[in-house]
Formats: sequence, structure tokens, C-alpha cells
Amino acid sequence: MKITYCVLCIFSACLLFFPALLPAQDSRGRIQGIITDQSGAVVPDAKVTLLNVNTGVTVVRQSTGTGLYLFDLVDPGSYVITMEAQGFNKFIQENIVMQAHGDITVNASLKTGSIQESVTVADTPEAVEFNSANKELTIDSKMASEIPRFDRNPFKLTLIAPSAVNTRGEMQPYHSWSANSVDLGGGTNLKNDLLVDGMPIGMGQKNTTPPNTDAVQEVIVSTNSVDAESGHSAGGGISITTKSGTNEFHGTAFYLGR
Repeated sequence: MKITYCVLCIFSACLLFFPALLPAQDSRGRIQGIITDQSGAVVPDAKVTLLNVNTGVTVVRQSTGTGLYLFDLVDPGSYVITMEAQGFNKFIQENIVMQAHGDITVNASLKTGSIQESVTVADTPEAVEFNSANKELTIDSKMASEIPRFDRNPFKLTLIAPSAVNTRGEMQPYHSWSANSVDLGGGTNLKNDLLVDGMPIGMGQKNTTPPNTDAVQEVIVSTNSVDAESGHSAGGGISITTKSGTNEFHGTAFYLGR
């Protein structure tokens, strides 16, 4: 019992005196919106279901008395939202693509009718960032997988950003300086914040082992990191999000010859 108490005391002291060790940024985003009828009146207590297309996991929310709903801490991926209320047709929004710490608004206007009938919208809703002043460039999974690279280093995708300048001749996969050897909108060489799935991987000016390039879903380059969550460095931010699992077995193989 005394040993357990001592361990808890040590752990609490570490949290108090070494806050820099704690994760400070979250790679997840949120989906929100307001539900109305055809006259513009809000629809309270509507059932809103969020489906992760890749994993099959669903989350259910109820709209508030003002017709608002919110899904927070949403993992990057593809989603479908279904909204239904008594006396209205079911509303389905497909092709929702959530990127790392994205902010997507999906508003719905329900039509009077049977809940067995549905209105499906296939257009992809745009992500508009209302809660951050960061200037970011997102390199999505398609670009990350199709751009030819011989070095197997996902951090090199940072150089796609117009404001990024490589300050080191090579960026080899396990070179601990290479990920941070880039200027982001100014003289930020070796001063950038490095994150993988929201967790800091920087060790001083260096980085720990970078993730496998085949496991990378997207790379976000921030050149104007003014938010407090991004304020751990004198430079910009490089955030890598890895792919989540699905209900299907899959894998990759590669050959690198020189």
C-alpha cells in the first residue's frame, strides 16, 4: 500500500513539474450543425447518427432544443451522417471526409413525410476552420501515397508547402535531424513542432523514429501557429496523422534498391 502511494506521489509530481511532457494537441476534429424544417424552424430531439465508413463504428447524438448537434473528438476518416425525426423524411449526408483537427458543418433541412423515406446528399461538405487562426496546408492520403519518393521519409512531404525550404541536403528515413531541418515561413530551421497523431515526437532539435510512410494518412504543415496548443516552438508545426484500422485485412510491401 505504501509503495502504491509513493508511485502516485511521484507521478503527480512529474505532471506538476514537467508539463511539457504532456500531449498538447489533438489530431481529432469535430462535426456540427443545425437541423431545421422546410419553414426554417429548428427541429429538437432529432436522432443524429455518425457512421465511420472504414470501421463501421457508430455514435448517436440528439439535437438540442435549438436544433443543434455536435460530434467532437472525431477521428480522421470517412463518415456518413443520418438525421431522423418523427414526422420527417430521413436525411443522409454521405462523403464526409474528416481531416486532422478539422471542423465540418453539416446543416440539414428535413422535409415533412414518412421516416421510411430518405433524402441523400452525396456532395462532399467543405471543412471551414472557425476556431483557429493557423495557416495550414494539408497533404492528404492520396497525395501522400502517389507522390514518388525514394527516401521513405514522410516528413519530406513538408516540402510541398510553398513556404517550406529544405535546409539540409538529405532527408533520410532515420536521420534524426532531417524532419526538423526545414524553414516554415521564415528562419525556423530546427525550431519546428513535430507531432504524430497529436503526440510530440521532438527530442530537442531532433526527432524520434518517423512513422512508416505507408501508414501515413495525411501531413499538415502549419506556418502560422498562433494557437496556444501549437506554441511549443519558435517555428511552424508539422503534424502527421497515421491511418486507422478497418474491418478488412490489408497491408503493403515495398522494395528499395540502390
